[in-house]
Order: sequence, then structure tokens, then C-alpha cells
Amino acid sequence: YIQQKRYELADLVLQKALADDVKDPAIYNAGALLSLRQGRAQEAFDRFDKAVSLDANYIDARFNKASVLLDAGDYTRAKAELMVVVEKRPDDYAAWVALGVAHRGLKELKDARRVWETVIKEAPKRGTSRSDAMFNMAILKIDFLEDPAGGKKDLEQYLQDSPSSHGKRAAAEEKRKELK
Repeated sequence: YIQQKRYELADLVLQKALADDVKDPAIYNAGALLSLRQGRAQEAFDRFDKAVSLDANYIDARFNKASVLLDAGDYTRAKAELMVVVEKRPDDYAAWVALGVAHRGLKELKDARRVWETVIKEAPKRGTSRSDAMFNMAILKIDFLEDPAGGKKDLEQYLQDSPSSHGKRAAAEEKRKELK
């Protein structure tokens, strides 16, 4: 229902599910995703937080909560959530990329670089996470490390290796134009 943008029906299903089991973190996680789609970030955060409080090992809710925190610029709390995620799921490359974003936001640039280098090296070659890490590495070098030549090289590599449908493609092409 959420994908169909039938939010009232999605909410009804979630309310019925809560009536059956108020301690199921998946219901709160789904409710939070619904809240995000409706533009209610604080409500989403509260629901993600509730899911995590019910089950500290419910990694999807932790990752989603961290995403909301990153969007809000709360890099410290996002980093804490993401550290738990990558500890419990070390092969979750999307979480590693997000952790790099948190490091960058905290001006922990060496840590951000280390994280993204690892993802680029270890993630599947055609995976979204690897492309995300490549893009972020290029931006890190260009905008934060004052290494425009290295960043431009990384940007070109990203454009060569990443699928044309990747979410950062347009931003990468725009950045390439700026660098010329």
C-alpha cells in the first residue's frame, strides 16, 4: 500500500497489526516508513526508536533511524546507530557507506576515507553500495581534502564503473562539468 501511495490503507493495516501485537518491532519500522513517505520525519524517528527499544537487534530499524539522523545532520547519533549495524552485519555495505557519511559530517575525514576505500574494495563490483562509496570518495577528495586531481580521477572512475541509473549519476556529471 505504501508503494501504491495508498497511505490510509497502509495505516489501517498497521493499526490492525498493532492491535494483535504491540511488541513487534517490524510493525513500528513499517509505520515509520509510512511516516517518512508522508513527510513526518519526527514521527518516523519516534517509530524507528520504538522498534529499536523493543528489539535492540532489529537492524533494519537501526539503519532507518540512522538515515533519519543523517538527514537531520545529527552525525554523532547516526554514527552510534551505524556502528551497531556494521558490528552485527559486517557485510552491510550500505551501512558502511552511511557510516562514512557520518564520519565526514563529524569532520573525521580519515575515517570516512578508510570506510569508503574498504567498501570500494570489498563490495560487489556492480553493487549500489560500491557506487555510493566511489561517489562519496570523489566528493570527499574534491570538497574536503583539497585534492581535486584525485577527486576528479575518482569521479571519472565512478562514471565509468557505475550504472547509468545510479542515484548520484546526475550529481557526478554536474560535478565533472564544474571541474572543467
